[in-house]
Amino acid sequence: FTDGRVTRSMSNPADGIAPAAWGARKLPQTREELQPGDEAHAKTGIPNKAAFLIGAALGRERLASLYVDALTSHLDAGLGFDAFATATLDAANDDHERSTVREAWTQVGVL
Repeated sequence: FTDGRVTRSMSNPADGIAPAAWGARKLPQTREELQPGDEAHAKTGIPNKAAFLIGAALGRERLASLYVDALTSHLDAGLGFDAFATATLDAANDDHERSTVREAWTQVGVL
């Protein structure tokens, strides 16, 4: 199915193999790369890349707890990238974490 390559790469979303239903082009890594009509699964490369950057800087355990806190305490259902980025900033414990989270979302063009 994947000829030895990953279907999705969180570190480089454009490097994964996207199923034909998502379109033939590479998955977007930043908001600027989105195109009208992009399927929802194709758009996930953007928050995936932000999560990878946060996890690389803060560690997987802190990334997991930060995201759980953001999802359960700082976010309403049905909101988009901006609201989730803000929720992860709100879930950050200190200036270092807030700076790391802000930089990750900035790199993917959300903040």
